[in-house]
Amino acid sequence: MKFVLSEDKSVAAEVVEWASKRGFELNQIFFMPEGITREIQLQRGEKVLSLAWEQKVNFSPRLHVLLYDQAKLV
Repeated sequence: MKFVLSEDKSVAAEVVEWASKRGFELNQIFFMPEGITREIQLQRGEKVLSLAWEQKVNFSPRLHVLLYDQAKLV
């Protein structure tokens, strides 16, 4: 289960609690940084990675944003 997060520590804990109550294991939870531009992804990525480590869940970048930024692919 993937969750797109900003940098809010309390939300990260809440998300893990919510998912755990619904039967998801920690290794099934992924945190991804919020942001629609490469710049914002890079700014928030490190903080969201830290939140993932603190909560003992996975981290995944939003690879399409890092690769293509705001390009429209058709």
